[in-house]
Amino acid sequence: FVSRFGNAETNPKKLPTAPIKEFGKVVTGNTPPRKNPLNFGKSIEWIKSDNINTPSHFLTTAEEWLSEVGRKIGRTAPSGSTLVTCIAGSPNVIGNAALADREVAFNQQINAVIPGREIDPFFLYCQFLVSKSLVQAASTNSMKGMVSKGKFQEIKFLKPSPEEQRDFGSFFTRTTSLGGRLEESQRDCNAF
Repeated sequence: FVSRFGNAETNPKKLPTAPIKEFGKVVTGNTPPRKNPLNFGKSIEWIKSDNINTPSHFLTTAEEWLSEVGRKIGRTAPSGSTLVTCIAGSPNVIGNAALADREVAFNQQINAVIPGREIDPFFLYCQFLVSKSLVQAASTNSMKGMVSKGKFQEIKFLKPSPEEQRDFGSFFTRTTSLGGRLEESQRDCNAF
């Protein structure tokens, strides 16, 4: 990403920039009331920040799920969205990001960016990976890090053409696919 586009903080390639809100819809998660146990069940995963703080590019499976009732109250993001930790007990967790490869619900510690039509989801996700410091810079810097939705939406990201984004997205999917096949081959070899 950096070799193609540079760093969003310094923008050495002088690419156009835009606030995150111009990359897609920003949604802040929520928690359906726990006093009603009918809000929780097995309809849709309810993602928390520990599902983002992983070495994987994709969200890990949630331990807690919402019911159909809870789903109607909860906030969801479709596959292709990037979920970002914006409230955390530790400021260094602020800005952790992962891709949704399925529709999920998520709690209020997380903002999801649902990419717009002209935005490649893999390009957007990778920009969050390399620009974590920009998200952290928008934090309140208190003992418990927090980036408000308003500040989050205004963070400036690089915005090359849709064609350049799609080209990078293709590269990313080929690379992650190859990495997955290599890991699978290694597991198969270790099984013998």
